[in-house]
Amino acid sequence: MLKRIDVLLCFGSGCVSAGAKKIKQELQKQVREFGIESEVNIIETGCMGPCDFGPLMLIYPEGVFYKQLKPEDMKEVVEEHFVKGRVVERLLMRDGSAAENVVRNVEDVPFYKSQTKLRWSIAVISIRSRWKSMWLLTATARWRRCWSR
Repeated sequence: MLKRIDVLLCFGSGCVSAGAKKIKQELQKQVREFGIESEVNIIETGCMGPCDFGPLMLIYPEGVFYKQLKPEDMKEVVEEHFVKGRVVERLLMRDGSAAENVVRNVEDVPFYKSQTKLRWSIAVISIRSRWKSMWLLTATARWRRCWSR
């Protein structure tokens, strides 16, 4: 079922050791308490990359990237962002120390700016003949420059 909000919660080893499991438990609790469990998908991901900012959370469809989360932040994230539609500014990543350098979208995260993303498409093709059945697994990769300026 399609949901209104997809929450990608980093479960790489750095984020797990920094408390990602407790954050997920508290997030699930707050989503239940606000009665929006039918609107929110909570998805554990692998490492998102900028481990020194973990635990990390990426929220779609907006692409908001929250950093250095604590379980006590989850009530504010759910109430302000999910229910009221307001981004929690204090949890956003910053590009440098200046207050005006807030990173509002995952596309602007310095860690990702100069990277090239590899996309894999995997197709399974069944070729059946009179004598045998053969499965062919093909994997094709398309390179595409992501978030280039």
